[in-house]
Amino acid sequence: DVADPAMDTGRKLAALVGVGTVVRGVAPAGAAQLARVSSPPIPDLVEQMLLRSDNDLAEALGRHVALATSMPATFDGAAAGISAALVPLLAPAALPAQALRLRDASGLSPLNRVQPVAIARLLALAATDPRYGAVLSGLPVGGFSGTLQERFRIGPSLGAAGVVRGKTGTLTGVSALAGLVRTRSGRLLAFDLTADGLPAGSSTKASQAALDAVATALASCGCP
Repeated sequence: DVADPAMDTGRKLAALVGVGTVVRGVAPAGAAQLARVSSPPIPDLVEQMLLRSDNDLAEALGRHVALATSMPATFDGAAAGISAALVPLLAPAALPAQALRLRDASGLSPLNRVQPVAIARLLALAATDPRYGAVLSGLPVGGFSGTLQERFRIGPSLGAAGVVRGKTGTLTGVSALAGLVRTRSGRLLAFDLTADGLPAGSSTKASQAALDAVATALASCGCP
């Protein structure tokens, strides 16, 4: 990762052609285009961000949301833009205003406040609306891909391998897993499991194992 991709590319090109100085400028009218690089489509970036839990990419996507909602491309602008886009989606659930209070796009800020029911509602919506297909396809599969590749592989949670799809979340004192699971009776459930206020020095693996156990219980239930 680099702070200024355009200048970094310019310097590398200059080194290849033997030019010593690179400055930012505007091409003259009629200048020939030497090369062009396009970003992958937004759905592909969303999939990659979820699969790898890529916080940098999450912030970059947040800036795009900010610009699309006429907000400045900053942390505050991204948080405001994302909130403006999500609040109407949560309105039918009649959730309280404090259910979603964001300060960044990646979720790293300790000032973020998101109620698990809000995440579960959004996941349930994504599961029923094809416009949000990239959210579902980007969720790691328990025991097989992304940040869940090494989980649901041994012990009691093995039975949920390939059945649970979820996004992980880990901060100091917090461990979470939110996603979708197909139950033994064939029902698709959206869930958000968040362990907050974990004691200092507690094992991350222990908290993850506890969350995996709950997700496995959901997978094995005969929920009507």
